[in-house]
Amino acid sequence: MLFQGGASFGDSVLMPSVSGSATAPISFGSYGPGQAQISNAEGAVWLPPGEHDLTFENLDLSSSGAIVFASSSSGAGVSGITLENSVVHDSPYAGLESQPQDSNWTIQGNTFRHTGDSGLLVMGSQTTITGNTITDTGWNASLSYGKHGIYAKGPNMTITNNNISDQTNGSAISIRYAGARVIGNQLHDTAYGVSFFPQDPSNSGLDVIAYNRMWNISGFAFYYAGTTDLASGANQPSGIDAVFASNTAELSSPSAEGVDVSEISAAHVWVANNVFTGTYGSAYQGCSTCAENNNDWYGATTNIPSGAGDLYVDPALSAAPALTLPAGSPLAHAGTTNIPNLTYTSTCTGLPFAYCGSAPEIGAVALAG
Repeated sequence: MLFQGGASFGDSVLMPSVSGSATAPISFGSYGPGQAQISNAEGAVWLPPGEHDLTFENLDLSSSGAIVFASSSSGAGVSGITLENSVVHDSPYAGLESQPQDSNWTIQGNTFRHTGDSGLLVMGSQTTITGNTITDTGWNASLSYGKHGIYAKGPNMTITNNNISDQTNGSAISIRYAGARVIGNQLHDTAYGVSFFPQDPSNSGLDVIAYNRMWNISGFAFYYAGTTDLASGANQPSGIDAVFASNTAELSSPSAEGVDVSEISAAHVWVANNVFTGTYGSAYQGCSTCAENNNDWYGATTNIPSGAGDLYVDPALSAAPALTLPAGSPLAHAGTTNIPNLTYTSTCTGLPFAYCGSAPEIGAVALAG
């Protein structure tokens, strides 16, 4: 089903009444030059319970009074949804929201901008969020809770290669469940990088945060709250492990901090192969079940650790977003492959967890040789 590019459609919310199949999804998009504009005060796209295998592409979606792209909060879950190469913008609420009963959504190549709530509120399982630009979120002051670029409250999410900036009162990426793989993102010009506030009822598993580039971060690069916040209202120490490895964080405030995992008493966290540089106060607040090694801590004023293989040298990074090391850097091949739950390979492909030479670089960007 195609809408005329450049034309506006606002008479009602787009609400598909039929489903496709895994091999033949039903597609909604634009024809001719430009993107079709779908905008309604009640939202742009709403997915009824039980719908599946639908693709939305090359559309301009907005709403003056509701979440722009959303699924039903009750009934059977919505699965096999793809939103790609579209613009989602200008709502006092979120750009996109999936529900806990939803599964297998792919959100790729879109621009989310100027949303009053989080850019994406994702609560379904097995969601892939990749290659999106997410900016200017959380501006609606009437919403008193934290608002984020991506609010990831679902199991087994893949969040890769997104460009996220300018979040008000929240993190670029806020993780809530186990199984998240947050890899290769650019997080910048905002207060907080990646936060983890565990709410997973299973209270077990692993999150991996790796190969992300962060710059102009005025709050923290990584923070992990130490207790679960379960639906029952009960709290208990978090048992979800995390790896924060091969990231580069350029901080920009004397009150900023690199890593704070000090609240953890049961989970394990490994912090290794990262660059922390710029202007910041606290480098690392650890815990008894955390490990820290092979990081470069440059510019911090307090809580500077002394793990095995740690360096304290100016990384002399190139300008953002590249943040590459110079030739001959002491951080070259100064990382470690001995990080639990990660496998690095000496294949020199330029992909995450691959390296050239004798060992990985410290930081998010590998050198060519």
